[in-house]
Amino acid sequence: MSNRQIPSIAPRRIVDLPPTKTPRERPPTPIQSAETELRVGRNIKLKGEIDQCAVLTVEGKVEAAFSGRLINVTEHGQLTGTCEVETAEIRGVFDGELTVTKILRIHERGRVNGTIRYGRLEIVGGGTIAGEVEALSTANTARPPVSASTGR
Repeated sequence: MSNRQIPSIAPRRIVDLPPTKTPRERPPTPIQSAETELRVGRNIKLKGEIDQCAVLTVEGKVEAAFSGRLINVTEHGQLTGTCEVETAEIRGVFDGELTVTKILRIHERGRVNGTIRYGRLEIVGGGTIAGEVEALSTANTARPPVSASTGR
């Protein structure tokens, strides 16, 4: 036998052990209903009304009524209908009635046609807009009518 001593191992209690994470113990990822998203893929056609959706991304063809936070029409996407959103990013084609309370951004190959109301408009080189176009800020701060008798 040798004179070697075995180092003592201090006893450990369960509370001293580091916790182990198993899939069951991880807290569930919260679902944020305000950020629900619908993505209509390329070569897909969708027709109808879209409810309870915050973000709509169109890569295919959509004919619908939509109200939410953001629409994103990709380069190959086509969206036809009535939409009310805070922000719109148009890289493809939009036809119809569009109300954007914050920013309507039409990118290089984007085309927007119809009745358009916007808070702020940005058109990147080559983007086009046609139809009845109105800035919301001027519509909300309209001047009083001019009096015919005074000319003021």
